[in-house]
Amino acid sequence: ISENLDDPIKNKLLDFKEKFKKVTKENNVSEYFDIDKKFHFYLLEASQNSYLEHINNTFNILLLSYTKGFRTKLKESLSYHIKIIDEIINRHPKNAAAIIIEHLEAVKKYF
Repeated sequence: ISENLDDPIKNKLLDFKEKFKKVTKENNVSEYFDIDKKFHFYLLEASQNSYLEHINNTFNILLLSYTKGFRTKLKESLSYHIKIIDEIINRHPKNAAAIIIEHLEAVKKYF
């Protein structure tokens, strides 16, 4: 995404960031869950990586990850999402990837 970053992508990521903050402050788990799904699907789309999209479509990875509902603590999830968005916008793909891996590892404890 960092390589393809343009104003529409940047603005969409910033919009996600603000929505995440707002619903976390309101402690609105169901709305956060909705935004979280949209965010992850948007990351796939914005990556313009047909291989990632193929893997997701073949194995329904994102859909399956949501079958048990939202299980992460809001503030923990928010922290990771803000860091990921910031690293993408600052064009630091390796940092963003490292945070994504850290986020995935942290989420495993909830399943």
